Amino acid sequence: MFRFFALLCALCVYAPAAHSQVISLSNPSFEDTPSHSKTPESWFDCGPPSESPPDILPDKTFQVNKIPYHGDTYVGLVTRDNYTWESVGAPLSSPILKGNCYAFQLALSRSTSYFSVSRKYNVPANFVSPVRLNIWAGNAACERAELLAETPTIDHYNWKSYSFTVKPIQDSYTHLVFEVFYPDNIIHATNGNLLIDGISAITLFADCEEDSLQADLDKTQQEIPPTVFELPAEGFFDNKKKVIRQYLDETLSELQFFFNRGGLELTQNRFQLVGDERIYYGSPQLYALQNALSHFPNERWGLFVRETSEERRAVKVQLLSALSSNEFGGNL
Repeated sequence: MFRFFALLCALCVYAPAAHSQVISLSNPSFEDTPSHSKTPESWFDCGPPSESPPDILPDKTFQVNKIPYHGDTYVGLVTRDNYTWESVGAPLSSPILKGNCYAFQLALSRSTSYFSVSRKYNVPANFVSPVRLNIWAGNAACERAELLAETPTIDHYNWKSYSFTVKPIQDSYTHLVFEVFYPDNIIHATNGNLLIDGISAITLFADCEEDSLQADLDKTQQEIPPTVFELPAEGFFDNKKKVIRQYLDETLSELQFFFNRGGLELTQNRFQLVGDERIYYGSPQLYALQNALSHFPNERWGLFVRETSEERRAVKVQLLSALSSNEFGGNL
């Protein structure tokens, strides 16, 4: 089975960079010796003192064996069925200032297994319910003074790099807290997990509200490792229509777009194939689509664009229609 890693601009519209200030965390990839209930070096455990700290992963204790996005380890945060949840915090190399706009990225994923014990029922449980991430700012370790950003529910098992632009409104801040939390629509507290890795440097931007420029996005992306994905193994398709349809649907759903000068454009970034040292620039999703369709040279395929906004759907259809002729020789 293939692994597919994609860059996802989750909550942001990029703006021209001022590049006069770059802020960092001292251990942004959570590098440390794998261990359960241990906070990574340079990070604080910001969860309730009555509960165990987060985990440095991968580690066999909870059967979490996902390959890191960057470096050798990553952090695992869980929500519990007793209405407690985990979080980690760290100081910034310099403060983020009130009214300024900043951009950064980090990689998120879920583990298919995260076995522990239910805090509510005291029985074995697999902590695999979907969760989301809150990013807080404060002026002391673990202080949550202002919510800077929150993600949608993280329901995917592959690594994705989420990009954020944030603008402190209430104050200037010296610390950040990364907090796992329940989805908005839950009825009861759930046992879930979230994996975090590869936090980039935090870059000062000129204005959060200005139109984004692809050149500035490119510069920012240089600060984190290239997106990595693995193409399906030889014989994966074998002329199986059901397999190719599922693969196309999954890959097309990963295509990402960004706002540029008031319109939508396809997101392009640096990416790398597993086993290939070269770094490419473009859309890794398009590369994967081209590879898949090359196994069916005599077939034509239709696209279904899922988009709640009719205006955005029309733009995406137009862009994908152009790609159909330019990239795929008319068979898409």
